[in-house]
Amino acid sequence: MAITRALGRVFSVLVLISFVILTNSYTPKRQLNTYLNPGCTEDCGGGLAYVKARGEQDTLHFVFTSVGTPSALVIRTNTLQDRENDKLTFDWTKLRSNDTAGAVYTTNHLTKVLYSYGIIFTRLFQYNDTSDDADLTHFPTRGPELTVYDFHSDVTEWENLLDTSSDELIVLKVQQTDPDLPTAIVNGSLTIQFHLFDHGDRSDDLPHLEYNEDTTHFDFILHDIDTGNMSNARYGVETIFFSMDTDKDNMAIEDVKSIDDEYSPGVFSINNLVSRPSDKGNGGFLQWKPICYQKATRTRSSGTAVKKYGPQALTVAEKMSTDFINNSIVYAFYGADKIGDVKMTYSNFSFGLSKDGFFTKNNYTAWTGSLGYGVPPADKVSTLVIAVISAGLGLPVVLMVFGGVFVCVKKRFTKKSSTSSFSENRIN
Repeated sequence: MAITRALGRVFSVLVLISFVILTNSYTPKRQLNTYLNPGCTEDCGGGLAYVKARGEQDTLHFVFTSVGTPSALVIRTNTLQDRENDKLTFDWTKLRSNDTAGAVYTTNHLTKVLYSYGIIFTRLFQYNDTSDDADLTHFPTRGPELTVYDFHSDVTEWENLLDTSSDELIVLKVQQTDPDLPTAIVNGSLTIQFHLFDHGDRSDDLPHLEYNEDTTHFDFILHDIDTGNMSNARYGVETIFFSMDTDKDNMAIEDVKSIDDEYSPGVFSINNLVSRPSDKGNGGFLQWKPICYQKATRTRSSGTAVKKYGPQALTVAEKMSTDFINNSIVYAFYGADKIGDVKMTYSNFSFGLSKDGFFTKNNYTAWTGSLGYGVPPADKVSTLVIAVISAGLGLPVVLMVFGGVFVCVKKRFTKKSSTSSFSENRIN
């Protein structure tokens, strides 16, 4: 009974420690305030979401929009005591004009921009992979086997995010693309959604990317697309990752290997595109695992590969002349005088693996990534696994110790009882 009670106490302590560790991870680190189409009273295009994430040391201002080119802009500023004016302002007259420079700005002269970075989604590629190579580089130019969807307002119409978004989930959804294209996207068949967090944890859905209060997760989702005559259709997307850095330290993709696949079974690597390779703690990053999913209910069996191409740095001339950039919220914030100095790199990503059945197998693809500030999260053994291992190794030791003590005590008690009985017989 003594051993049982002792083991019960040990188990209770382990459970308590695990509970404390897990619950502490849900402590809010930032105060989130979400504003949908702030300051817009008429035509807002697809719309703009502004999320202010106020922390003790700094404030992150997230801007997600499909006005112009779909983009996510993150601005890190000092945290002011004046909470009312500790925010961004949006000039919708400029945002709706042909020259958006200066449309996003801070009004308080005490606000200091510490860093800024983000991502632009520029184009979608649909190609007919008749050779089943799952290689986007085999289709370098537009033609009958390759359709390109440009993500700007002249070609793509976006739904009003007021109808699709909430405080912690911003959804940019395509309403329709140019009907003159051989295969058009309609009725929300393409969605880019962003998840906001005020604490650190892991996503509930595969590939269970880790997040903290300085990150946002995005899902790039394709579903129910009429692929036209492309029976072996696959897709890819072009992105531009940018940061305010003007140094010559080029952005780089790190392929981090792992022997642990606890969170994404069968996936032993994670990719990080970092803006400051030599100073990651003070830069931005784009993180993803090389896997996407062919079903809305994500399972290991529905996973297929994500292949990266690049990154390739943009020249000053390309930054100044590219329509995707000039029509984006990025240009609206930096302006014509600074956009040439902003560090930018473009990367392509294709979805699919040879013999996976192509996109047409399930007519669905979902890719998840993370956009954040600081050192990119790295996979590590979870608290639960540590607790299980500790219990597995600790309980046998506890049993041996208490078992040994029990045997020793029992032998001593038995010996003492035998001695007493013998003495009593001699006296009698």
